Amino acid sequence: MVCKFIGANGSLGLRRGEVYELTPLIGSHPITVAISGIHGSTITRCPYGSFEKLFENWLICDPKVLSGWR
Repeated sequence: MVCKFIGANGSLGLRRGEVYELTPLIGSHPITVAISGIHGSTITRCPYGSFEKLFENWLICDPKVLSGWR
């Protein structure tokens, strides 16, 4: 899913306000996502204890707004 990072600037090397692609890693516990930049290269992985915690740091982007993103 394409999301905007709203967490702390510099956290895990991410920039607040930037758009990234998050890919949930199936079977991982806690919830772990691979975070990729706009060119598809994986930047980092980050575990979250719950979906509530995940969405404290991320906003899902409307795909219509991101037409041509990739």
